[in-house]
Amino acid sequence: MLALLEEQRVQAIAALRDTAGDPAALAWKGELDLAIARLQWCTQHAIDGRTLATVLPWPADAFGSFAVVECDDEGEPVADRMLQRAGEPVVLMPGDLLVHRPRALPDDADNG
Repeated sequence: MLALLEEQRVQAIAALRDTAGDPAALAWKGELDLAIARLQWCTQHAIDGRTLATVLPWPADAFGSFAVVECDDEGEPVADRMLQRAGEPVVLMPGDLLVHRPRALPDDADNG
């Protein structure tokens, strides 16, 4: 699919040259650019049609947030602090998406 979109983008660029920047042709190229970027992002993060996403609800406290902690097999926290990435705690806000990838394995490059 990505190759087809990129081929359409090449044609859209050629059409822009031929039409001296026609607004409709420019809008079509913009839509193609966005579709390509989204598909590349999904590919990079192994997100496909089988992927499930959950939208975090508003917490009981309207100004609250969610913390991520690492748990053992029984659901008990294994550390005294929240999960961190690049030295910063992972904090999720209402409306954030949790993406459940079906093929995420410990050796995936983007699994950490």
